[in-house]
Amino acid sequence: MGVHKHYMAKVLIAEDNRVEAALIENMLEEFGCEVFKARGLDIVDKLDTAYDLIFLDINMPGISGFYIANNLKNSDACPHKAPIILVSSEPYTEEIKDKCVESDVDGYVQKPMTEALLATILDEYVPDKEISLLATGAENSKLFLRKRQS
Repeated sequence: MGVHKHYMAKVLIAEDNRVEAALIENMLEEFGCEVFKARGLDIVDKLDTAYDLIFLDINMPGISGFYIANNLKNSDACPHKAPIILVSSEPYTEEIKDKCVESDVDGYVQKPMTEALLATILDEYVPDKEISLLATGAENSKLFLRKRQS
């Protein structure tokens, strides 16, 4: 039996690799998230929405994910301070760790993103957006449990 949490979270993906963006988007949608996408400088046009979580590629055409993260965290133009997770194919090094600290990002994940990694990130950064648990066994039977509001 598989167990899958669902979240009513608005998530922005800023990723220039279309395949990687589609992979993350599909997984987020399976978790029930509403997904918004941006590429490079297009992210500026997407900042009018209050996101619950933002995934930023480190190396996008014409702009650095570190630069975007730093500006998002320190800008009055973006009053919604959603957690920012940087995504890259580069391994986590001391240099990247230092840049993450300087940019005040909330996390870093190395590509490719997996469902298990994404589940951990959602549990950590948007637990208050969790609305349900969907458990599936045989194809004919499904169980839906809705969390009670406190």
